[in-house]
Amino acid sequence: MGLSCDPLADALALLLEQGLDETLCRRALAETRRRWGGGQVYIPAHDRPARDAVIAAALADGLPARDAAARARVSVSTVKRRISQWHR
Repeated sequence: MGLSCDPLADALALLLEQGLDETLCRRALAETRRRWGGGQVYIPAHDRPARDAVIAAALADGLPARDAAARARVSVSTVKRRISQWHR
């Protein structure tokens, strides 16, 4: 399936492909349109909270930064930067 020029229509199609309830998905995306509609919106390429959770879990498991980076599929410098930011 090709990408729609409407990111929310694309998101709806992906959610429905995963078997989620169409009515609930449409309701949530309609609210998103109401909140954000008409403006230019930047969509980050990465889900930072999910990525940070993987890094934090790896570090909590006692893994060194190098292995945490591999688990999160990021660079070692990203892991070190997040550690530095978390310990401020």
